[in-house]
Amino acid sequence: MLVLLGVMLANVRADDTTNNLLAKPYEQLTASVLKNIKQEGDNLMAWRTTDRGSLTRFWLQYLNHINQMHDTKFDLENITNMPMSNVAPPFDPTNPISAKYPSGIDPKAIQEPDYRAAYEKLLEQNHEKYLRFNFEFMMQRYAKFYSDEAVGYFAHVYQKTPADAKELMAEVDAIADDSYKAELKTKLSEFVELANAKTDSH
Repeated sequence: MLVLLGVMLANVRADDTTNNLLAKPYEQLTASVLKNIKQEGDNLMAWRTTDRGSLTRFWLQYLNHINQMHDTKFDLENITNMPMSNVAPPFDPTNPISAKYPSGIDPKAIQEPDYRAAYEKLLEQNHEKYLRFNFEFMMQRYAKFYSDEAVGYFAHVYQKTPADAKELMAEVDAIADDSYKAELKTKLSEFVELANAKTDSH
């Protein structure tokens, strides 16, 4: 499954950097990537009979793929990242046309070609912001859901002993991407403390 997911991600990404996500077709990402992520995740959760080491590594690699697909630092609460529900035409106090048209007007109703083109550009930018916000919102939701599932699995198959904790944290340190490793360790704080206690005893 991991190979199939990796191929799918490679097919929809032009490169391996999340900084260029704005250039990607968000409708395609939302329709295909998220569908495949959910399907792969559902399949993954059925693999609970696999030995814990293999499935732990699979969980961590799977979380890597999800987090590499979006901007993990995207702030959904930042108002500058939010699209406007009603876009106003360009405002210029020196241009009397600015006071002529209300917010949300159909660009076809604007008579002046240059002013209409400027307004259409604002509408396009806002639509792009809307698509990105929706994409990041859904990706963060998926990332949190499967991160919680992974933590639940780890808590189920690893005992809270120094030996088990050290084994689990070694996998986390070796595989988990830096974009979410700290947050994952916070969720696994009991295992982190036990692993450190085991280390400190030497």
